[in-house]
Amino acid sequence: MANQAGAMALNETQTMIRRRTSQQVEVGSRMFFVEFSGPHSAGSHHALAALATAARLQTMRHHPSLIGLIVGLAFLAAAGLVVAAAEEQSGKPETFITRLQPGDNLVGWTTDATPVEALFEAIPQIGVVWAWDSSRREWRFAGPSVPDHLWTLHTLTPGMGLRLRIAGGRAVDWQRPRHPAQGTVGLDAGWNLVAWMGRDAAPLGRVARGVGSQLRHLGLWEPDSQKVSLHDSEAVVGSESTQVRYGAALWIHVNRTVKWLQPTGVLPEVIIAGSVSADTTQQIRSDIKTTLDFYYEAFGLEADFARFQIYIPTDVEALVKAKQEHMVFPPDPDSDRRFVSTLWGSSGWASIDYMVVKADLWPPGGTAPTGTPTVSAGRGVVEHEYAHVLQFQLSGQSRDPAERFSSVGYGVPDLYPPLWLMEGMAVWIRYVHHFRNGYNWDELRSTAREYALGGLPLATAERSTDINYTQGTAAAFQLAPSPADNGLFDFFRVVGKTHSGAAQQITTFTPWRRAFAEVFGTTLGEFYESYDREHHASDKSLGVHTHKHEPPFISGMVVASPSFTGQYFKVHVGSTSGGSFDWVEAGDGFEIPVFAGVSYNVSVEFPDGSCRAFLADGELVQSQRDAQVFDVDGVGVSNVQISILDNPCSEAVRVRTVSESGIPMAGVSVRLSQPGSVLRNETAGLTERDGAAVLYVWPQSEVDVWMHLSDHCNPVKVGHLLADGTLEAVHQRVARGSLLVNERRGQYLTVTVPDAWCTFALDGELVDADGTAIADATVFASVEQGGLGSYVETKSNGKFHMLLPEAGEYIVSTRIHGCRVYYSRGGAVASQSQATHIRVGDSGSTGITIQLAEGMCGHRISGKLLNGDGSPRAGQWVQAAGTSGNAGAYSGSDGSFSVPLPSRGTYQLLVWIDGCTIFHGSRGPVINSSSGRQISISNADVSGIEFRLPMDPSTFCN
Repeated sequence: MANQAGAMALNETQTMIRRRTSQQVEVGSRMFFVEFSGPHSAGSHHALAALATAARLQTMRHHPSLIGLIVGLAFLAAAGLVVAAAEEQSGKPETFITRLQPGDNLVGWTTDATPVEALFEAIPQIGVVWAWDSSRREWRFAGPSVPDHLWTLHTLTPGMGLRLRIAGGRAVDWQRPRHPAQGTVGLDAGWNLVAWMGRDAAPLGRVARGVGSQLRHLGLWEPDSQKVSLHDSEAVVGSESTQVRYGAALWIHVNRTVKWLQPTGVLPEVIIAGSVSADTTQQIRSDIKTTLDFYYEAFGLEADFARFQIYIPTDVEALVKAKQEHMVFPPDPDSDRRFVSTLWGSSGWASIDYMVVKADLWPPGGTAPTGTPTVSAGRGVVEHEYAHVLQFQLSGQSRDPAERFSSVGYGVPDLYPPLWLMEGMAVWIRYVHHFRNGYNWDELRSTAREYALGGLPLATAERSTDINYTQGTAAAFQLAPSPADNGLFDFFRVVGKTHSGAAQQITTFTPWRRAFAEVFGTTLGEFYESYDREHHASDKSLGVHTHKHEPPFISGMVVASPSFTGQYFKVHVGSTSGGSFDWVEAGDGFEIPVFAGVSYNVSVEFPDGSCRAFLADGELVQSQRDAQVFDVDGVGVSNVQISILDNPCSEAVRVRTVSESGIPMAGVSVRLSQPGSVLRNETAGLTERDGAAVLYVWPQSEVDVWMHLSDHCNPVKVGHLLADGTLEAVHQRVARGSLLVNERRGQYLTVTVPDAWCTFALDGELVDADGTAIADATVFASVEQGGLGSYVETKSNGKFHMLLPEAGEYIVSTRIHGCRVYYSRGGAVASQSQATHIRVGDSGSTGITIQLAEGMCGHRISGKLLNGDGSPRAGQWVQAAGTSGNAGAYSGSDGSFSVPLPSRGTYQLLVWIDGCTIFHGSRGPVINSSSGRQISISNADVSGIEFRLPMDPSTFCN
């Protein structure tokens, strides 16, 4: 029976889910997982003292004859605090009551981010509200009778635990919306006061398991006795008697930073792309809900519903269309169509913010046909891809669909785990499901081991982009020998991106090898040796990189000097719309799938991970601009030889990062790039435990040194390497929150990051001339001199909330479908010189309204962008600039563009290609703005413009 279940688990995964080889594919800057067929500090004592105080609170109970004051929904609705109940919670009331007793109460904030003033309006009896700042280990507060410039708490955010002091002698019944805003709660090392946004009446043991093995203590506020009951993590394992109610406040003590995915039970957005029957639709939603229930009951966690979507497509075109309609930032439809077509032979796939499961896995009638397993094929794929969504979220790769894209960590080598670990865990979860259905665990494990006996050494799978389910599953069993083992989940909680700081604004990373050793207590090398002994691994060569893919592909060989024997190189093929890669051992061949009709460059990254070179006619060159272009036809390109004699990068750049108190900051992203662009010809790495990072570049290189400290604030240039090897510090402005960049101390550039960095809030809203909210527009705030700043997207109600790097004056602008306008107190203006400077300081959030004038962004310049040979130039940003403002738009697949203009006036059209700025002239392209064509806009649009580029834009400026 167990053997049958084991075979079923692997066959479901290997045969039903995937029929071809997997690839990690980069499309734009997204990474897709494509699969075919500490000690107590003084602050800790403050938290413990607060717990002890709360535990002793015995405020006077209200008299039974006094009716509790009911706080209605009017204020809450006005403040945006009422959220419609989820469809799957239709059997529950849309609201619930929290009784607040006179004196202190601990409650959890579960709804959207809201100014604290809204809470005071909703509950006038509140005297003071506190929130525990776990990063600074101190209380932040606000009070209606305290001047707001003294407040240290300004915004209530989902997941925040609150301490409310109710004045007077009567209790207050607070009527609250039941639907949570999200499921993610960040926990800092030490004590945290947070909200429970998970399922109502959740057993305490299941709550604890969802936190993971880093949990040490859990404190639960008991409203009836007004005490905090403390529980050790070991004491609550499997506890079912104590339950946690929705909206409760919890004290959580963890050893290190944890990404806690609370099991809300709320389905993510499910998009049925194409036509399916009502019965099938119902079965699909039921299977997704069953998957959520399984993860909650087995592991105490769920993926955050607010951070991903599920697409159920009937065909390629239906999926492409649905993504255009439902994604906040949809991909280019032509590129996406090629991408989806390549993957359509699989049953499903997962990305950082969505997953796809094909609709034909559910029978048309909504029930499984005779003779098939009781679990539908669709449910099995949903469960498998859901595991990958969890992995992405636990490791910090996912984001809210409306959040700004962050390049922090982009390009850092060996950051996330290999496919054997990703897939092995997903299949291990399937085995746990079989165990919960009555199968014997030891026999299931034995079955997984038998499938892997005699396979290749596990280390060979690490550098392969081919999936090996059998090895990965056996390795997962060895890492997590019990279905109750948290090790695999803990690993993904530790690996990847982590947020810390007072506003969760500092972004750091833990590379997967370091996380592996930390969680499993053994080095990766030691584990590989243990696995190979246990599974009698063969000594066969790797041999997995050739003859595995359908054409077209780019294939060839890496020929390296003997000094590189046994080392792996990352061979990457890239185009303007994305690319793919493979790990290739010196002396081995490679075969990388590509798209027909697309031009590619070939590059190679060296074993140390901090040097990249491009292929140009058999030679390795530094710049992508000089790289050879490979035009791919229906078959592809073969016999590409990459000859490597030595590592061309020998110039070291050394950077050290410390906190305001002098503590080394590990895992900070440092990037080197050619002047003029943050993301061009870059080298990226992370600081080590001592706060230091050493990156290498080509000799006589001139590069900027950038530090990516936050997802919320823009990267900061902290240094510059001259061609003679001199490393200069770039001094930032002196203001509250400014970075301190010291000249070389010894061999290092030292950057001190203050606690207040990127904590200065700016709130606002963007509306049209008639007051209508403008959604999905980008709002920018920047310092006029120095380039510091940030940007965010407006929400559906036109509102935005952004964090700024330091105190000071900022210029605020917005880009609405490419039309750029600036904030002014009298209304939006088209010119930066007319903008009102916003002072952002120490007194908390600043609020503004950006209102467009009548007709602003209403006129357009339209035309076609063509290459020198007359063919359309797609995906190119076309800018219209002049004294009346500036705007831009991307050219479509046929080269067409339509640029919305901020106001009437005179404009010039220009593009930036390969480092060359090219203007549209009356008789062809020109490089001087003085020779560019002047286009006047008055009361009508201008259309029919043909913007023809030179034959070779890269050399045009020369």
